[in-house]
This record gives sequence, structure tokens and C-alpha cells, in this order.
Amino acid sequence: MSDHATIAVDQFLAHPPAKVWRALTDSDLLARWLMPNDFRPLPGHRFTFHTQPRPGQGFDGVVHCEVLEIDPPRRLRWAWRGGRLDTVVTWTLAPEGRAPGSSSSTPASTRTTRCSAGRSPCSTAAGAATSGVGSRRR
Repeated sequence: MSDHATIAVDQFLAHPPAKVWRALTDSDLLARWLMPNDFRPLPGHRFTFHTQPRPGQGFDGVVHCEVLEIDPPRRLRWAWRGGRLDTVVTWTLAPEGRAPGSSSSTPASTRTTRCSAGRSPCSTAAGAATSGVGSRRR
């Protein structure tokens, strides 16, 4: 990828960080919302996602990935190569708010930042975009 533009998406999910982390790091759960895969949460683990090929766009349906960093339950980075795309995807989780009327220290929701930036680490300040799909916008 020659363009090193950063894309960052902030979302608020109505689930505590531990539950969101599990959705990012459990292969079966990850397949439910993203793509079938052979992911394991281990640094250096190489894995693949599988989806519908798009030969006209130079994509065979396989995304080759590698876990670059894992810091449970806060940060996950993986290399992502498929078709013409060669990038690094970074997930950052942060607790957000408390359940109404709760004295519990368990957060009621999680702020997630998903970021893609060429082959370099993401800076969420550059090129930030927001998405409200299934989340609160901020």
C-alpha cells in the first residue's frame, strides 16, 4: 500500500471490555461478525480470514494476517494482507461509563477504536472518522 492514510473508527459498544475482547480474540465469535478464520491470540500467530473471492478486483477471498501485538484486554494489532490491501489493523479498547444506579466497578460499555494505517502503527488523531453502526456516535 503506497498511501499511508490512517482510517480510525471510534465506536461505543454496550458491553464491558472483557466481552468485547472475547469477541475480538475468540475465533468462533470473530467468525460470527467478521469472517471465518483460524485466529489464535498469540503474538506472531499467522492466520487467515476467508470470504467470497472477487477475481475482477484481484482478491482471491483470503486475507493473510499475523498477530503483531496483544495486550489483553486493551490492545490488539494484526497485519492484514489481501488483494491489493496491505495494512495493519489496531483495536484499542477502553472502559466507558457505568451502568445506571450501579455501584459496581464493572464498566457498562466499551469505547473501541479500530484503526488502519498502511504498514505502520496507527495514530488515531490522523484521518479520524466515526461510525455509528451499532454504536453511539461521539
